[in-house]
Amino acid sequence: MLGPLLAILLHLAPLEVKAESHAPVLLAKEVEDYAREFKRVQSPTRLERNIEVLYRKGIVAGKKLLYHDGLSELSLLEKMDEEQLGAARRALPGIFLTREEVLQADPDPESFLEFAVKWGGRADIAFFSTLQMSYSSPGWPLYIIRQTDYGGCRRLGSSVFSEIYGSWRAFQRRFPNRYEEQVRREIDRLEEDILHTGACEGPREVAEAYREFIHSFPDAAVSEEIRRRISEIDDGTSKLRFNEASR
Repeated sequence: MLGPLLAILLHLAPLEVKAESHAPVLLAKEVEDYAREFKRVQSPTRLERNIEVLYRKGIVAGKKLLYHDGLSELSLLEKMDEEQLGAARRALPGIFLTREEVLQADPDPESFLEFAVKWGGRADIAFFSTLQMSYSSPGWPLYIIRQTDYGGCRRLGSSVFSEIYGSWRAFQRRFPNRYEEQVRREIDRLEEDILHTGACEGPREVAEAYREFIHSFPDAAVSEEIRRRISEIDDGTSKLRFNEASR
């Protein structure tokens, strides 16, 4: 069951509402918007359900919680006391909130896939199935092997880039008018990270995986750069950082 609607914190005069402990809890308007949308997607009237809108509002709410206003070194998520954090989590089902080691406020692909199966349609289920396949945990793409709390090497010598990229391209063809901005963002991120300079594997594996990618997607925006990288790996002039154990 959702917690109480949360009051507006920014841009508008806040309204005080009572949390379960009866203490005032003030959170961002974007969180309140998401809470209302989550109630709407559970409507018995199918026309009122829109998982795509819910997902967009979840992204916006997460960004607001991580936003630094320039007047403080802390984000809204960091400023919350435990009661506020609990209220935010109740208002944001499907959004992974944590401030342990790293700050995160990301939609959870597994939870959203469950929402899509319950209240969505074919495009929703296909989108979140692809999203779940793309991430090992909320905010962490499957092709990154975590080495620190904030980053890691890219699995450039694996077929994972080709598999995920192909899945998003297939979704675009099947549902060209659905989740357009989000799909474009996923494809752009893949094209950016496949050109990352830190590989989890050695040069031979990376060159082989790169060849697989351009064979499957010769029209990809990054295909020419990947061909150049293959040539540099082959002639020993590559500036990529490889896994020394795989050389």
